[in-house]
Order: sequence, then structure tokens, then C-alpha cells
Amino acid sequence: MKFQLIVTVLAVLAIFASAGLTNLGRSVNVLSGFQGVTPGGTASINLPVNQRYFRNVLQCYGIYYSAPTLTLTGAGSVNATFTFTIGAAGSATPGSITAIAYGGTNSGMTNGTYTSTLTGGKQAVISDITGFGATCTVTIAGGSVTGIVVNNGGTQCPIDPRILLTSCKQIVNGQVVRDASPTSVIGAINHSGYVPQYGSFPLLYADPQRNWLRDAEMNSWDMNGQGSFQLQFGISAAVGSPALGGVMEFDPRQNTRTINANNQKYILQANGQTYPIGTKVPYLSPIAQHQTTVTITSGRFDITTIIPTYPISRIYLAGATPGNIYGLDIVADGAIRLQTTLKDLAELNSEYGFETSSPVYAPNSNGNGFGGLTNPTGTPIPTWALVGTPATIPNGVLGANSGTATQPYAWDAVYIADMNGRPWNALRCANLIIRTYANAGENVTVMVESLPGAYRG
Repeated sequence: MKFQLIVTVLAVLAIFASAGLTNLGRSVNVLSGFQGVTPGGTASINLPVNQRYFRNVLQCYGIYYSAPTLTLTGAGSVNATFTFTIGAAGSATPGSITAIAYGGTNSGMTNGTYTSTLTGGKQAVISDITGFGATCTVTIAGGSVTGIVVNNGGTQCPIDPRILLTSCKQIVNGQVVRDASPTSVIGAINHSGYVPQYGSFPLLYADPQRNWLRDAEMNSWDMNGQGSFQLQFGISAAVGSPALGGVMEFDPRQNTRTINANNQKYILQANGQTYPIGTKVPYLSPIAQHQTTVTITSGRFDITTIIPTYPISRIYLAGATPGNIYGLDIVADGAIRLQTTLKDLAELNSEYGFETSSPVYAPNSNGNGFGGLTNPTGTPIPTWALVGTPATIPNGVLGANSGTATQPYAWDAVYIADMNGRPWNALRCANLIIRTYANAGENVTVMVESLPGAYRG
């Protein structure tokens, strides 16, 4: 019976193949053709048009030692101190270890030659939070370190995009549709509940977080009929041997909507005439991302420099010092659309799966939270305060990969106009006030996601 079913399925598939049916699924191809990937340079890649993009996932590589340490195994009580020289930005070997000096008490150790390859139990291991592959040989004679030779200053490996990339622009027909920093791009992904794998830099168009919508592909970047699509990145001068790779996900289809009695009067031809009912009309609905920096004062401060040219779906705010902002108002054309403390905002957003903050990290002063205090250090907080506070999100741990040591969330506050993911809930207004309440003045990064309805800057 099972054999007959398999034969039947294969026969049906053969009929489909012979009928020349179109494959409606997505394709994934390698991103190739990057130019200018050099330390301190501007990297770019021109992508094919006449296809619909769902995401471009970049992989970032380079050499970047930031805080190396040297451990000697088998040397007894090691009391020598080691000082590393790392190639500076603009040098021939940026990011690599170029020399290791020794000093300190430097006596009473076990004689021998210590290498980064285990030999007779005597090993010299270089460790770093960002670097990989550096090796050395350490000589101990008379109980003291007498010489260190760096054999390899570092090996190209996956690297955090926020280290490698200093800027990110996504450009269509010469218009910069997105120019948010890599930190902000990843921060928005973290806020939606995902930590990218180390070295990965996802550029999402059809947001996976909205995949449950009936038209989950509405925000894909349809490049049918467009003139050009380019990605452009600033490369850090402090990273050696930089490289970019990755994949693009696309299909050959086009975003279209069908004219019916309800939408016929709103969707018009170029000459102003209506389309006949039943006509399939192409449309564009990309999500744009732009960011700016605003200096706020302590207490109440009105940010009025964000011009709401297009409908706004989300507004993200991150202070230079996390934990200062304790309240947020959004005022559109004089009407208050949001008025909340950070603790309230964290609860509102978390109920829909967004990781904005929690009572543990909401400011204590004016913010009704615990101000980042944790047990057992500092002022102990009630055990129940940790209930409902996530320590991880899919694929990663909240902390160094998302926010900071004092604020593991990527943002201080996030206003979400389209909480249910539907674009028609975006905020539309002529005048916008983003009103912050903070315990100290600081620079605040403001990233706005909007729906320009076309590839506009």
C-alpha cells in the first residue's frame, strides 16, 4: 500500500513537471560581486532587479583582537604579566596581534618552550572575546620568561557586524530607503525576539515576525521594473582582512492586488481613471528605516525634528546611557497616541512578543522599576520580580549580543503603532512630537520605520 502511494505521488509530480508548471516557491542564491571590502573602505554590491526580495543575509568576516589574554599551561604559578600590541587602524595589520611583551615578577616558573600547539603539556593559549587563531611561542629559562614570538597574529573568522560595519545603506534607483546603523538594524531584530547567529547580518524585507499575516509578503522588496538595487557598507579601518558574503532570498513573482468594489475608487491609473474590477495591479509597500541622534534634557523633552512624511509603523529610542528614559509620550496632531512609563510600555509590548524592557531594568527613579539591580549584588530585589522576565530569546541570550551589560535590551523605549502587524494601523499625522521623560540629559538614537509606499528616501 505504501509502495503504491509513493508510485502515485511520483506519477503526479511527473505530470506537473511535464506540464511546465511554474515554481512559486522562493530561491536562495549566493551574494557575489562585493566591491571595496578593504579596511576603512566603502563596500558595495549591485543586486539583480526584476525579482522580489524577502531578505538578504550577510556574513561578516575579519580579524579583530580587542582584549587578548595569554595563559601558560604547565608553567606552575605564572606571575609574569603580558602586554599585547595590536595593529591599529590604518596600519598594515589592523586587528592582529603584532607583539607580546612580558614583565612583572616573572620568576619561579617551570622552564621549557610553550607553544600554541600542545607539546609535552606545555601550552601557550591566546584567548580573546572577538579574535581567533593567534598563536605564539613562549620560552621560560631560569624560572623566568625570556622571550615571546608571535607566530600568527590572527585568523580571519566570523565577526560581529556591529564591529565590521560602520554604516549600512540600502539604495533603490539612487534613493536611500534605509540608512539605519548595523547596531539599530540588529536591535530591531532583537526587539522582535531574535538574536542573529554570530557574524550574521540579516536585512529583512518580508519580516518573519509578521509571517502569520494573510499577506505576509506584502512588505517584500519587489524590484520588477526598477532600475537598480544596491547595498552599501562602511568597513571599519580597525578590522584586518575584512570580507563579506551571504545569500539572497527571492522569487520571480510580483506584488499585486486585485481590484474589487471596495478598493476600486482608491487605486487609480496614472490618468486618474479607475481600473476594471478583477484587474490585478502591482504595488509597492517597503518598510523604510532612517535614524538620527537627538540631544535630550533631563525631565520632559519634546523631540519635534522627526517629520512624519510617511505613515510610521514603529519608533525606537536608545539613550547613550541605558536606563535614563523612564517615560514616553507620542503626540500626533495634538492628540496623545501613547502616554506611558517604561514599565507600562515593557508590559504592553511584551504581551505581543516584543522585547522592549522589563520591571527589572525599568528605571527605579520615576520609572516604577528596579533600575537594573540584580540579586545578590547591590540592593536585593524581590525574587518575584524576576518572574516573567526573559533571560533568553530564540537563538540567543539577552545581554552582550543584544543590549549592554547594564541593559540587556536593545532599546530604552519603542512605540509600536502596528501592534498587530497590519500596515494600515501605521500612524498618520502632519505634526509629530516624541516626548521623552528622562532622569538625565543624553544623546538619544531615534530610528523610525515608515511606509513610504515606494522606494523613497
